[in-house]
Amino acid sequence: MHYVKGIDALADGDFGLVVDGQPTTLRFTRGQLEQIQGRPRHAKITVHTTSAFMDRWAAGDVTWDDGLASGEVTTTGSRREWEHWLAATGYLLSYEAR
Repeated sequence: MHYVKGIDALADGDFGLVVDGQPTTLRFTRGQLEQIQGRPRHAKITVHTTSAFMDRWAAGDVTWDDGLASGEVTTTGSRREWEHWLAATGYLLSYEAR
């Protein structure tokens, strides 16, 4: 069972997530997501935010896109990887390789 339709087409890769200045690596490999302490060596994209935003996101009150629009979420790296980030973290319901 997959939570994201088309997840098998998603390329493996590392993503960065920095919350309140604390970096973690989100490693997506063969359909699985693993969280590791520290910055990734070669992140496709790194997402920066706060624990206050993450609390609201976890409660379903805001989306990642809401955070981008409000400036509570910023990114470094290739913005072309935004959909890849959303799919790898299970946020999208489907993913189509381009």
